[in-house]
Amino acid sequence: MGAGFRGVTSRRAKTVGGDCRERVGIVCHPGVGVAPRSMVCLGDMTADDKVIGALLGLALGDALGATTEFMARSEVRRRWPEGHREIVGGGVFGWAAGAVTDDTDMALCLVRGIRRAGVGAEVGVLVRAVGEEFMRWRARNPPDIGNTVRLALRLFEEAGDWERVADGVRERLGERAGGNGALMRTLPVSLFWPADERRIVDVGLAVSRMTHPHPEADFCSVAYNLLVAHLVRGGEKESSVAKALARAATVAPTPSRFEGFLDRVFRIDANAISSSGYCVDTLEAALYCFLHERDAEGCIVRAANLGDDADTVAAVAGGLAGAFHGRSGLPSRWLERLDARVHAEILEAFARA
Repeated sequence: MGAGFRGVTSRRAKTVGGDCRERVGIVCHPGVGVAPRSMVCLGDMTADDKVIGALLGLALGDALGATTEFMARSEVRRRWPEGHREIVGGGVFGWAAGAVTDDTDMALCLVRGIRRAGVGAEVGVLVRAVGEEFMRWRARNPPDIGNTVRLALRLFEEAGDWERVADGVRERLGERAGGNGALMRTLPVSLFWPADERRIVDVGLAVSRMTHPHPEADFCSVAYNLLVAHLVRGGEKESSVAKALARAATVAPTPSRFEGFLDRVFRIDANAISSSGYCVDTLEAALYCFLHERDAEGCIVRAANLGDDADTVAAVAGGLAGAFHGRSGLPSRWLERLDARVHAEILEAFARA
């Protein structure tokens, strides 16, 4: 769930074959804009599998991590000595098994807004359409809106303009605007334009800044979106991470945590990984889990067992795992537990015509 970070704006204050990798086409869905259709050859796995897998992986990580959200890591270990591995719900908000939190809800707002506006729409049009979806979601009174997002949506009610909202958030929060509430929802940007790096950067920055106008949020969202796009196109783990971090560094200053990241990631003590609501912590933790585990389940389980902002870290890690391993690599028992409405919307949005 989106948040302030470093305890300054605590989320606890919330109300409870051949190489054809670059050929990516578009398929129309009447009345709802368009969604991407893969024409990518990836051996036994198609990019359709990876596109759908990315968003399902996010939702599964969210649902698994909802149970351990806000728990201390020591408490997670005490309660699940063999690790928390099943989608059972509960947690601080008393979630039903398979329910998702604001991470998935807001990602689906992006899906709906982009599809309604159309993938060829100007960035400003996309921002307005996504914003309308955010406000519709807020009107349903979800229990878990992060503080920074809550502030931004309240400011939009007053100002009616997302640039003015960003100014207001920046003025009120300053450095505290670098929470993970933009990172957690940004994945769909990668799925609509997986082969268009420039479009990913432009749209990703615009939708991130709607609520989190901060250079570190810029870096993390762009790096994550580009990484997911590389993975969907069949990229390998480490080379894709390197390319994404390098490109993000041309957009925003590189946080010190990501300087020489691949040179040291396998030497980092797991206990030194923070799972707070700070965007840099969240991205580092998700990358750590992704690079250390060989399968999707292991990646998502490792992330959810970190505690603290576990739902968001597991959602971000799950998006990477799903983009790399595909839908076919996600645990079937988890897919069976996932909220049926969420599952159906993801499949409908990105299925072949």
